Amino acid sequence: FDLRGFAGSGSAVYLDDVRLNDPRNNAVSLETVPIDAVERVEIVRGSAAAVAGAGAEAGIVRIVTRRGTEPALSFVAASGSEGRTRWGAEAGGRAAGFDAFASVSYDDTDGFRENAGGRSTRLAASAGRELAAGRLELSLASTDQRWGNPGALTLDEWESDPSAAPYNRLDRSSTDARVAALRWRGAGTEKFSYAASLGFRDAASEVLSTGRA
Repeated sequence: FDLRGFAGSGSAVYLDDVRLNDPRNNAVSLETVPIDAVERVEIVRGSAAAVAGAGAEAGIVRIVTRRGTEPALSFVAASGSEGRTRWGAEAGGRAAGFDAFASVSYDDTDGFRENAGGRSTRLAASAGRELAAGRLELSLASTDQRWGNPGALTLDEWESDPSAAPYNRLDRSSTDARVAALRWRGAGTEKFSYAASLGFRDAASEVLSTGRA
């Protein structure tokens, strides 16, 4: 994505105060964010390198996940063309100063071309406790993705068979990501507040690209 003219690499992206940018090139895989668990997205425009470090010249994008509120449980299931299926579930609640929320979703598709299918599994959970001195909360997120990479076609190949992948039938990519955040937000006063967070992120990706003969 672009922010203030920077093509992705100039923004610092956080999920519950854990930075998602790849330390090698500052890239971000937003598809790993468990979208069903997102409560809001906050954007701070302008250079924030002094606060967030290198790679924040365009600004900061802060993704905040949902908390448990009123007791609720929901399910969703859907299907469509090209073998597309999706199901998901959410549950949450709050009682006696404690709240919890969890969501899971699974997407699967055959794709509109050979080797264009894939699947994605996203899980997220959070728990919080309101105390007299502030709020303590823990959030977890996990993503597992497997996708085929059918590659590009020439105009003649497209006109002959737009669903084919004659040179990239084995190409694929996979991504696994885990994020955990433990946060404390003090009650403070009208003019002063304080917060502390401890985060963990682990991500691994593999790509097989055979190219064209």
